[in-house]
Amino acid sequence: MKASDIFSRDWIYPVSILLITLALFILHFIFGSETFFKKRFLRSGKREERRRFQSMAVHYKRVSAFFLFGAVPVMLIKLLYRDTLGKYGLLRGNGRITPAIIIPVLIATGFTLIFFSKKEKVFSRYPEIERAMESRSAFAVSTITYVLYFLGYESLYRGFLFFGLRGYIGNWGAVFVSMFFTVLGHLRTQKLVIMGSVATGLLFPYLVCLAGSIWPVFILHCVIGVFMDVFCIRSRRRLPVQSEAG
Repeated sequence: MKASDIFSRDWIYPVSILLITLALFILHFIFGSETFFKKRFLRSGKREERRRFQSMAVHYKRVSAFFLFGAVPVMLIKLLYRDTLGKYGLLRGNGRITPAIIIPVLIATGFTLIFFSKKEKVFSRYPEIERAMESRSAFAVSTITYVLYFLGYESLYRGFLFFGLRGYIGNWGAVFVSMFFTVLGHLRTQKLVIMGSVATGLLFPYLVCLAGSIWPVFILHCVIGVFMDVFCIRSRRRLPVQSEAG
């Protein structure tokens, strides 16, 4: 019996999707985190050494997510499930997001980014890579690994997981499962970021469902991440001026 025949059974297929997603999340949480990288490779307590490793640790977290969340599901879809990538929203979709939907989303996103980037609890955390504030080249490298991270993130949670489950538990059931993993991945962040993950955890799968593909949401997620860094850098740079004025 072929693997594809085994996973065609009604209950085995969705359970396998859920368990694989959970396993990949745990693997990244343990072995793909910044903490793991620092404990494994950081040898010096010097300040400059810690700063350099802070940047490397974040890059490691992002690139490892790209491979675990992006490359592994693609390989499983092709080799284990013997299925097409389009079924999981990883190719161009056959749906459509109208301007009446995307324009309000973009406007709300812009105002939200500007508002939250002025909060100290947010701009003290972003950009994650401290050196991204110091030079354009560091910011460019940070943006590249950020995009890789988002590609892996969307491929797993809004592609493999959402599209893999929607035919068995319905669109809204798949939305809430996807949102659960999104929030779970943000639990170690600030409350404002967790609240944002709840909102995007509901909105993004809904948009993916309308589009029939992860790509519009992937682009939106990249825009949010990169511009949040830009706005937070601006807020940090304005802080000393505001303090002196006060």
